[in-house]
Amino acid sequence: MVIEGRVILQSNIASVWEALDGSEAYKACLPAITKLDEVSPTRREATIDLKLPAISGVFDGSIDVLGREEHKRMKLSIEGAGKPGVINGTAEIILAATEEGTEVTYLADVQVGGQIARLGQRMIGAAAKEMAQEFFGNMDQYLATGGNVTLANPLVRMLRLFFRTLRGLLARS
Repeated sequence: MVIEGRVILQSNIASVWEALDGSEAYKACLPAITKLDEVSPTRREATIDLKLPAISGVFDGSIDVLGREEHKRMKLSIEGAGKPGVINGTAEIILAATEEGTEVTYLADVQVGGQIARLGQRMIGAAAKEMAQEFFGNMDQYLATGGNVTLANPLVRMLRLFFRTLRGLLARS
């Protein structure tokens, strides 16, 4: 399954790169991350408590940096496993300076197995895209405020995600 998108963050490319290259921004901008440890400069181990409308569970996994071109692009390998299933894949993040700030283009090729796979690619893809949009929206706020992010109530987040995912699926049908 391919997940891709493009967003504009209001910060300069150096600030966006620094946030994406570290761990603190991920902890602040992804409420599902309960643990994120940097084991080496190219490897992070994470625990994610995923709560989606149709599935929830805890995943333990790792993120490895496969390649990086500072202030331009980063290629990652992602692996995770938990009661709901397994996730494996690669992701590439590309940065470009714009008049508005920084354009972030992301492309992930992900394979899922287990209970997650039974939900179907369309639902997983829509939910993943929605989560990416929420993450980058939070990242924009994180960078603009020097690290302060106001996250939505978890129940409100889940309902928003459910209805946006459902709306996206119905629009594609």
